[in-house]
Amino acid sequence: MYWVASRAFARSGAVTQNGTGRGFRVLRASFATRLLADGTPLPVISGALGHRGITSAKHYLAADDERMRACCLDFAGIEPKRTRS
Repeated sequence: MYWVASRAFARSGAVTQNGTGRGFRVLRASFATRLLADGTPLPVISGALGHRGITSAKHYLAADDERMRACCLDFAGIEPKRTRS
């Protein structure tokens, strides 16, 4: 099945971000990140990919830039320590 997917990618001209990866790993990653972007809960994504638990699917969270930005903390109220000159 890998060869079928790999040849289909090559014929389509599709290019991954780093230029590597043709096959089911790319398809699974694309599927998972699209589900995540649509608001699908992580346990559902993990189950759809056949993972035993959600831990295996957590790395897809980094692909959701919009929600990752919402998790950022600001540095308001954190003053740098003064150093002696």
